[in-house]
Amino acid sequence: MVKTNLPESVVEAVKDTLPPGVIHVPQEVKDDLKGTPVFEVVEQMPEYPDGGMAGLMEYFKKNMRYPEAAKEAGMQGRVTVQFVVNKDGSISGAKVLRSVEPDFDAEAIRLVNAMPKWKPGMQGGKPVPVKFTVPVKFMLDEGNEKVASKNQPLIIRGASTTDHADILILVDGREVTPEILQALNPSRIQSFSVLKEPSDIAKYTTDKSKKAVMLVTLKKEEPKPLAGTVATIRVSDNAQKALVVIDDKVSDEATLKSLSPDQIESVTVLKSQAAVSLYGEAGKKGVLYVRTKAATAGVQDGEVKVSGLVVDTQGEPVIGASILIEGTNKGTVTDVDGKFSLPAPSGAILKVAFIGMKEASVKVSPMMVVTLEKE
Repeated sequence: MVKTNLPESVVEAVKDTLPPGVIHVPQEVKDDLKGTPVFEVVEQMPEYPDGGMAGLMEYFKKNMRYPEAAKEAGMQGRVTVQFVVNKDGSISGAKVLRSVEPDFDAEAIRLVNAMPKWKPGMQGGKPVPVKFTVPVKFMLDEGNEKVASKNQPLIIRGASTTDHADILILVDGREVTPEILQALNPSRIQSFSVLKEPSDIAKYTTDKSKKAVMLVTLKKEEPKPLAGTVATIRVSDNAQKALVVIDDKVSDEATLKSLSPDQIESVTVLKSQAAVSLYGEAGKKGVLYVRTKAATAGVQDGEVKVSGLVVDTQGEPVIGASILIEGTNKGTVTDVDGKFSLPAPSGAILKVAFIGMKEASVKVSPMMVVTLEKE
């Protein structure tokens, strides 16, 4: 008698004909398959597990491996890092939003990736992945004094003394003093390195008193367009007139005059520091900001399309600040230039917050600049 495996084969064939959907697929798997959205603002934001933001700053301080080259050069700075706090509290996708120099950037990323699991953000009572932005401060023990200039998050400790008399400082190949290096805006620096080997030093100087050479390379400066328009365009050749901006684009007086009153939704006048913060030197005589009805076509009745900028007390943009419409879970975060945009109900209050700064409550307007103070 020949033994057959027919019954098993039949069973396998029958299993292949079972209707789809009879096998239970966990919700977590379904989320992974379709792609879970990453939130920017949620009802309950993620939290560092050991002491909140104060604990996070302490973690950075205790675990930081200060780059040796930067330490020897007396350099300090603040790197802004963005990452995602996943549903299980793990960290992923860390990236630098605002750089100081490569060694600082690399150490900031290492610190963020090495953090313990966070308490995840919550939306609708469920954990969700949320983007989060933090500043990683590099401060030397002898360099905790307040930075003197708003454009000086990177400084040379003791630059005003003779501490660096034995260091040759070259910026783009030209010798400069520590004071000049100290005055540089770090955002202009592409890279820097410190050479200490005698053979390397000899390539740049025959001065035997020099014990090190600091090489600084600046970024190539290019004009920055604003929404596709050159930001230095003015209303006219008359320097006393304000800069005209129509629907976030720098315009001119002729275009403004060509608009009929029926086409204009709102007009906002920005003065002094607020205008300069948004438009640089072009805005030093003030800005006339016009929002047309065409630009608000997608905004519902009773709402205002808000464009804004968040800065610190030195006028520097605050990256990753959370903007929340009071009484709701709707909001956004500032971009790498500190800017934000969102529709909000007329008369609504925006809650603006960032780590280490006092929360601000401001009433919405078509164009606004929010200044956050240190806690």
